[in-house]
Amino acid sequence: MNPSIGPIAKSAIPPIEPTVYSRECFDAASASRIHPQYMLPAESKLVENHLTHLQTPSYVLLRNAILRLWIKNPRLWVTMEEAQGVAKEERHFALCAAIWEFLVRNGYINFGCLPIPQNPVQREQQTILVVGAGVAGLSTARQLENLLATFADRLEIDYKVIICEGRKRIGGRVYSHPVGDSHDARVDLGAQIITGFSNGNPLTILLQKQLHLPHHALVHAKSNVIYDQQGNVIEQEQDQRVEELFNLLLEEAARFRLEAADGQATDSLGETLNSILNTLKRVCKIPESDLSVLQWHWANMEYACGTNLNNLSLHNWDQDDGNEFNGHHAMLHGGYSLLCRGLALAPTKLDIRMNVPVQKIVQGGVLLSNGEAIKAEKIVVTVPLGVLKADTITFDPPLPDWKQMAIRNLGYGLLNKVVLVYEAQFWDDNINLIGCVRGDPGAEQLSPERGRFYMFWSCTEVSKRPVLTALLAGDAAMSCETTANEELVQEASAVLQRIYPQKQVPQPVESVVTKWAADPFSRGSYSYIGKNGSGKDYEAMARPVGDNLFFAGEATCRTHPSTVHGAYLSGLAAAGAVLDSLIGPQRISVTDEPLVPSKSRPGSADHPEATGSLKRKQISTEDGELYRSHQDHADSLKRERLDKQAEDLNQYLLDKLGPRPELPKRPNTNPFLFFQKEQWVVSKNELDAQQAASAKKLDPTASKNQVRTMIGKAWRDLDKVGREPWNAIVLAKRKEFEEARKAAELAMKEWDERAGPLREAFEKEAAQKITQEEKDAQRAAVEEAGDA
Repeated sequence: MNPSIGPIAKSAIPPIEPTVYSRECFDAASASRIHPQYMLPAESKLVENHLTHLQTPSYVLLRNAILRLWIKNPRLWVTMEEAQGVAKEERHFALCAAIWEFLVRNGYINFGCLPIPQNPVQREQQTILVVGAGVAGLSTARQLENLLATFADRLEIDYKVIICEGRKRIGGRVYSHPVGDSHDARVDLGAQIITGFSNGNPLTILLQKQLHLPHHALVHAKSNVIYDQQGNVIEQEQDQRVEELFNLLLEEAARFRLEAADGQATDSLGETLNSILNTLKRVCKIPESDLSVLQWHWANMEYACGTNLNNLSLHNWDQDDGNEFNGHHAMLHGGYSLLCRGLALAPTKLDIRMNVPVQKIVQGGVLLSNGEAIKAEKIVVTVPLGVLKADTITFDPPLPDWKQMAIRNLGYGLLNKVVLVYEAQFWDDNINLIGCVRGDPGAEQLSPERGRFYMFWSCTEVSKRPVLTALLAGDAAMSCETTANEELVQEASAVLQRIYPQKQVPQPVESVVTKWAADPFSRGSYSYIGKNGSGKDYEAMARPVGDNLFFAGEATCRTHPSTVHGAYLSGLAAAGAVLDSLIGPQRISVTDEPLVPSKSRPGSADHPEATGSLKRKQISTEDGELYRSHQDHADSLKRERLDKQAEDLNQYLLDKLGPRPELPKRPNTNPFLFFQKEQWVVSKNELDAQQAASAKKLDPTASKNQVRTMIGKAWRDLDKVGREPWNAIVLAKRKEFEEARKAAELAMKEWDERAGPLREAFEKEAAQKITQEEKDAQRAAVEEAGDA
């Protein structure tokens, strides 16, 4: 890179209309998963003691402008000097530098496959080891190389990044399998769909603007068709009606979890949906054909979640809703593996060691299955959640309890595929998705076959061969694991023959069957929130253990789990956490000079003759701020040190002992509420039937207040004996609570006793770490007091 001539105000502001420039900056923030009008919580924390509330808008505008530089051309590195060039005045240079560093460290700019500045100075090297070369591992390694180069001047030694991959290929659960004799014809056996290019998907930058990979858009409204088992097309009106019915069930389930008087954390989404559906079927007539189509939508939901809906937490299964990206879904021409290839090779080849499964992770390195040991200063584990659940890798020392609990609480789902390659295409060219309703028509219960070959993706456009990919979701994905491949291919062909009774469906010339649960390097497909889990378990999965063991992968990304872009974002986050452990988290130094100096004017610091007899501590700036005295400076540094010490102590105790036990939540002691919960469905059904009969309608219309009134009357009519079961429940709850409280208090006492010596040793060591800057400020404060 050419030597920098330093920042120049306005040098990065283009000569365009201000309104156009403002809109581009606004859109750049939206395209980066950031609200264009507000600071992120982490940004607010970074500058909370350095900006006034009047200066916050300036921060947001400058941040959006820097993001615009990146979004406009993500093939080029945004330097700090360029970022400072969005400022109109030099006094904002320091603020721009802080914003630039925040955006770089947190993976909002300067990520992906782009040339990076190199440090010409060669120094001692240590190793950062990444376990796994899936998307998360490749993302972590690539971002680490970017960050280590960016902040090389803050590192005392150099670091090399090595990836250890157990398979003979990269990509993990992203794998584009070759079909036929051509290396260009491929079909995705794992991840396949890019779920929207808008609203901040980082893959937009990688695929479209850096790697320039072409894609095939999936326009659902024009290219999907669903058949019944007799080969009849499901009319759009019926499909829409049944989809609305399924959405109604989901809405009722959402209300159920909000209204439940004493909802259990282990309530299941699937069981709740089934209960609501059965109630609905008792009070109104649902056509058998609609119930059959409903099974298709049920299976499609199990495809999205990766498991039978009975395994999902009612209360938390959709905790990531609202984070979806906008725009059409798409598939890559040539397969999703091209993304992994790009991350591995561009701009320079990553150091990836193939076919070397990691067997054990110890302090300071890893042991491979071939007996080799690799020393590493930092280790980033990016293996799938299924591998962690299977204890394939041994951790010495073992992972702390809080990490193991998160691994247990999250579920790990399964989706399997049967790929059928044909000599010629027999389905319509304009179709992307072929759906098929499975199970017995008119069956009262959900069919276990509902997810078995319920959908076929047409992959001809992206695979360059006539290819259909059949999906097996939910329980069908599990049964696939123990079914012979040939049997599955024949069954898929039979389903297609029923869909197209007027045609002779040919036998495929080639087929591929996935069995992801049997793959020792994946053990399944993607994560979900089990009945005991919550979104906090994703956060616990992402949290480092100490300062040398880090984690990445889709199961560590709370906002975008179960996705390729979630895996990629987790790699950016893990790389940032590793950098923090090497050079410390980003902090803005407390100095006499404010982060945003005021404009020079009479009466300011640039005109001391105008200040009269005012002490320095009292001199006002244009922004209404006060310059700090040496005592203020010393106090601020001390507060910052003590705050950081308290934060580090909490993390230290958490790593050593796990979270401090907490007292259990006091239970509900109102017997009526337990009575109400048990009587609610029965009472509502009775009222619904009465309402429907009296109004000559089939739809239940009883309001919540009507149900509560009915239950309240029934409670008042009960005598002492009749209320005894509910009073007994309250007594049992109280007894259970008292036992749990005593156990918790004992556990808290034991935790505090174990924490005491650790805290004392930590604080004794921390007391020796007062910086020279704070010592100098304290000395200056004493001198200033003497002068006063």
